[in-house]
Amino acid sequence: MLIRIPYGVLLCAFLLLLGCIPEAEVTSAEGVKPIYANGDELNIQLEEPREYVELSQIVYAHPYILIGELYQGIHIIDNTVPANPEKLMFIRIPGSTSFTIGDGVIYSSSGSDLVTIEFDNDSVQERSRIEAYFGGFDAFDQEAPPNHSGFFECVDPEKGIVIGWQEATLENPECRTF
Repeated sequence: MLIRIPYGVLLCAFLLLLGCIPEAEVTSAEGVKPIYANGDELNIQLEEPREYVELSQIVYAHPYILIGELYQGIHIIDNTVPANPEKLMFIRIPGSTSFTIGDGVIYSSSGSDLVTIEFDNDSVQERSRIEAYFGGFDAFDQEAPPNHSGFFECVDPEKGIVIGWQEATLENPECRTF
C-alpha cells in the first residue's frame, strides 16, 4: 500500500527542518561600523556650503530650502529666485537625522538629543538641548545603519553619538540587518 503525502505537507516539513540548521559562526565579514562624536565635537556650527552626500529630507521655509544631510546637518539654500537657487551655508549638527522648522526655529535631532536652533545669514545659535529626548536612540536610527543590509558593528552609546557609518572589516560581528 502506497501512502500519498500532499506536496504542501512535504514543503512545510522541509522548511521546518531547514529552520533547525544552525547558522555558521562568522569570524570576519565586510560591513560598516559607527563613527562617534562626543564633547566639543557635538557643537552646532555655521559653515561654508558643502557638497551633497547623503541627503535625508527637504523643508521649505520661504525663501529658504533646508536639505538634511544624514548625520551631518542641514544645507541652507536661498530660493528667492527659483530658477537660480543659491547655496548659502551649512549648519553642522552632528548626529542629525531628522528636522523641522516652525516660528523661525529649527528643531533637529542630534543623536538622541532634541536641539532647537536659531539662524540668520550670519550666525547660528543653539537655543536649547533636551538630552536623551529620543529615549537613548534617535527616532530614525541610532541603533543600526539606515538602508544597510548585512553585518555592522553594534552601537555602543558609551562611545558617544553616531554621526555616520564607514565601511570596515569586522571581526566576530554580532549585529546584522537583513
